Amino acid sequence: VSFAVQASAGTESAGAINLIVSLSVQSSRTVSVAYAVTGGTAVPGSDFQLAAGTLTFAPGQTTATIPLTVTNDVLDENNETVLVTLSNPLNAEIGNFPTHTRTIQDDDPMPRLQFISSSSRFDESAGNRTLPVRLSVQSGRTVTVPYRVTRGTATLGRDYTLASGTLTFVANDTS
Repeated sequence: VSFAVQASAGTESAGAINLIVSLSVQSSRTVSVAYAVTGGTAVPGSDFQLAAGTLTFAPGQTTATIPLTVTNDVLDENNETVLVTLSNPLNAEIGNFPTHTRTIQDDDPMPRLQFISSSSRFDESAGNRTLPVRLSVQSGRTVTVPYRVTRGTATLGRDYTLASGTLTFVANDTS
């Protein structure tokens, strides 16, 4: 008893899919095998649904499926994996592919960066000020963007100070 293929991939919008498990030959006896999630980077309950269970093959049956439901979120994130492993076969042996890796491919757009306001005006005596920046949507990963002054009529060092740098949004932050 083995997975039909060692790995598969699809977008997170795939919804319900079936992982195919097969017997190398027909059996005259009932065959069963346990399965469970044993690793990966996807988060159970958040990125996918799959409870541990047992597959049963009736005499003569050579294929069965494990139902996996992928969650379609709206969070830009890295591709994630789910590892499902077969164990404890009854009336069979574990075959070539005891573990299947399902890659969940992210299909959400990257967030857009933008200043909250397209311009700002400060009195010279105002002191330190911030220029708020936001992401159009939350991201599931850290977003960084370098910044620097590109043009203007004020003089650096006399009218303002602003060092070049990198702005960082940690995962799930938007401003």
